Amino acid sequence: MPDGWDTATLPVLTEPDFARWLGRLGRRVVEHRGRFWAVPVKGFMQPVHLLAKLRLDEATQPARTCWGFRARLADGEAGANGSIAVHVTPDLRGYGLDRLSRQRRKEIRRCLRRFDVVALRTPDLLLDQGYPIARQAGLRQPRLALADPAAFRLRVESQLGEGLGMSLAALDRGRLLAFSLCHAVDGVAYSDGTYVADEVFDEHIPLTLFHLLNTIASRTPGVAEVMNGQHARENAGLCAFKATQGLVVAQLPARVWIAAPMAAGLQLLRRDKFYRLTGAAYQRKIAA
Repeated sequence: MPDGWDTATLPVLTEPDFARWLGRLGRRVVEHRGRFWAVPVKGFMQPVHLLAKLRLDEATQPARTCWGFRARLADGEAGANGSIAVHVTPDLRGYGLDRLSRQRRKEIRRCLRRFDVVALRTPDLLLDQGYPIARQAGLRQPRLALADPAAFRLRVESQLGEGLGMSLAALDRGRLLAFSLCHAVDGVAYSDGTYVADEVFDEHIPLTLFHLLNTIASRTPGVAEVMNGQHARENAGLCAFKATQGLVVAQLPARVWIAAPMAAGLQLLRRDKFYRLTGAAYQRKIAA
């Protein structure tokens, strides 16, 4: 049975548990100096969860074949030569609806009156009704990665069937119309995407589900941060929308290394991508 969102808390994974889950999902995971690294882009590596805090001696080149890596550094650790720019919820413990504008509060309250929003901890409902919604969302936003039926089933069965995360779902008299997936690792909660049926696309559901994720994370023991994507500075509209969700852009101190030829090419041809990989204050020199 679904839980009420008003009493739900997030399961919090350890880094090794999360790394094992990513491996089952088909992601390449590498262990280096006791930490676990993933490969989001071929040849480039970062910790399996982006906001993991590493010591400087852990934040070194994780594989000889990679052309670059980045890792957030632990609080107070010296040696940062770049940053990771992400949208985060500030002062999570103090989060509440009053953090948002009057218009956003109105939209969220209307949405909660219009739909039954529940927290799902088992995969049954999503497996039964979720795939058509994921497919519609994937056609609108190709970056959403659950449009393939096999990938959808694997993700939902593992994440919810094994207690590795949670889904927030919007229902109308038992019929699923939207859902989000979320997980938490070592003190950080991540929004994994929101999938909305075409017929309710304009009902402010993503805003509402993200508000509820913040609310749930704020009362979950051990969770201190919520992240909702990297800073896409070239997309002013998206950045403005995230600001209305109560998010701010944080430049988190990081250790970054990119091989000189690749760094030069990215700076010349893909400046916004280079910014997302290295941050606002990247300095080329680094001892890997």
